[in-house]
Amino acid sequence: MKARSPAQARLLRAAVRVGLALTLCACAPAPGLEPLDPLRFLSGAPAGFERALEPRAFEFPRDHGPHPGFRTEWWYLTGHLDDPKDPGARFALQWTLFRQGLVPPGAAEAPRRSELASGDAFVCHVALGDGRTGRQTAFERSARGGAGVAGAAAEPFRAFLGPNALTGIAGLRDGERPEFALSIREPGLAVELRLRSEKDLVAHGEGGLSRKGAAPGNASYYYSATRLRAAGWLEWQGQRRAVEGCFWMDREWSTSVLEAGQVGWDWVSLQLDDGSELMAFVLEREDGALDPASSGTFVAADGTLTPLRAADFELRVLSTWTSPRSARRFATALEIRLPALELELEARALFPDQELDLPLSYYEGAFDARGTRAGRELTGRGFVEQVRGSRR
Repeated sequence: MKARSPAQARLLRAAVRVGLALTLCACAPAPGLEPLDPLRFLSGAPAGFERALEPRAFEFPRDHGPHPGFRTEWWYLTGHLDDPKDPGARFALQWTLFRQGLVPPGAAEAPRRSELASGDAFVCHVALGDGRTGRQTAFERSARGGAGVAGAAAEPFRAFLGPNALTGIAGLRDGERPEFALSIREPGLAVELRLRSEKDLVAHGEGGLSRKGAAPGNASYYYSATRLRAAGWLEWQGQRRAVEGCFWMDREWSTSVLEAGQVGWDWVSLQLDDGSELMAFVLEREDGALDPASSGTFVAADGTLTPLRAADFELRVLSTWTSPRSARRFATALEIRLPALELELEARALFPDQELDLPLSYYEGAFDARGTRAGRELTGRGFVEQVRGSRR
């Protein structure tokens, strides 16, 4: 292959981003590269892609890998890292690889009109929050799949874009607890972690079918590793340190998730010090009402699952922060209540500004939690994701 000049490479990257933006937004040519609305690429149902209609039995290692029949997919990791030798050092790390089908699988075999006319587009987000400085730094890469640049495979498992990769090490088959290696290389940042699941994988919703609306197909297939023990090293701004901590992994794929009238969501994941975990998401409607499709899962210390419907939990905003970039307002403190489980928590952001300052912009924030369950005091850590299609 003929080598590209730096100018050609920049042009190709811009073309990938434009092509991806148009696909994600499902809209006419955009006037510019303003921040993309994540809601748009989760709405609509382009012909030719599969839809999440029925519960399924997850099979591994197959379902660790890609699902090209579906339009949208992600491998998502968030976690908190500490330096045992420096008690004041604390880091919050996000690594997410998005896959977006540019054309349905059957159409991908047709003659290409251009290099970007078929296959998958990938976007990788990395965000590092420094608890000591109260600042988050975010990075984005994008590329079309193939040619060893970006992609995903089930056996051996690997999901990657450039030097940023999640690789399977062990425990990747049915009934096993997986172990992964996470590698990150960005300007000023390098990370090498081993992630070992301490609990069984969790299928959310109805047999892994997580409904986001009343219409058939407005759903995703969704499972998580809710407690991954992390150990390795992190190098940031010239200082390398050994770190340890705990991560959460989400795997989700779909074609159409959201429906008309839904304007955003709050998603919460918490790992509590009694060994339990909580995932809950609230879908917000245009009139401010809670969408009845909102749901969640409580995972007890022994792995027992309690599915949560919208009526089973409450998320109440206690304080907010307004982004000077997007003018969107995000929650920085939440009250979380699960009456039937006697669980009451207050979750507060590690620091306010955790909006990813990237073309595909949303809030991915590290939070600390404190509260009680059946009168017993609890603490925990987690993340809160907030996506808004309009200002509020």
